[in-house]
Amino acid sequence: MRTRTIAVAVAVLAVAVLAGAVRADWNPPMPAKWVQWPDLSETGIDIRVDQNAGLRRIADDFPCVETGRVTDVHIWGSWLNDYNTGINAFNLRFWSNNPGGPKGGFSQPETLLWEGWITPVGSTQPAQGHFTERPWATVPYEHFWDPVTNQWGVDHQVVQYNMYIDPAVAFVQRGTKDNPQIYWLEVQAYTSATFDQFGWKTRKPEDGHFMDDAVYWVEPVGTIGYWLPLEYTNGESIDMAFVITPEPATLCLLGAGLAGLVARRIRKK
Repeated sequence: MRTRTIAVAVAVLAVAVLAGAVRADWNPPMPAKWVQWPDLSETGIDIRVDQNAGLRRIADDFPCVETGRVTDVHIWGSWLNDYNTGINAFNLRFWSNNPGGPKGGFSQPETLLWEGWITPVGSTQPAQGHFTERPWATVPYEHFWDPVTNQWGVDHQVVQYNMYIDPAVAFVQRGTKDNPQIYWLEVQAYTSATFDQFGWKTRKPEDGHFMDDAVYWVEPVGTIGYWLPLEYTNGESIDMAFVITPEPATLCLLGAGLAGLVARRIRKK
């Protein structure tokens, strides 16, 4: 009886810990389907992606080797001159991949597969999910760049945004190890103040580069908009910093499996 009680307690604890981790701020070494770490050095750039003075749009590609819902997305960003007045909502989009886009021959988003609004926790506005915000790091100096106007600035405070999407309406990615799929994550930020600028942070270059450049949207007056690649001034590719984590059901299954393994070992004793 004592052994069985211990096994049940371990099972409940394992599931609770793993399931609870889904709704916590993401930290290493928590589970992740895909991670692109933020560049906290002086080569790091926060690329403007807010709605002020014309909506900015940035997207980056990522691989999927396991079919499942995308219920957790985490990004890093900063504010021009560290003026953080808050974000009212994020607009997230997932796109299919066009490996040789119509302009310039570089890969870019092709077909819009899912779109959702992510509002702050506690908001009563209709949304597909909610987010929390927390300080991540303070750095000596980083660049802030608006690729549409080519204006530059500085920032020092790095913030992590943890977005949780309702599983009932979440995007389902359908890649497998034998048939991986490439998707694009697009981020737009809607700031509380109409004069402050928010930027999505770039990935650490030393961590490598996945597939093609991240892209930003250009829509000149009177013309059809199009994507352009994001590159450093030396021509090297830019990736954005974000994490996609396993959906809650996957973590619960992992927890249950772990608990079962512990219980079997206890019975053997």
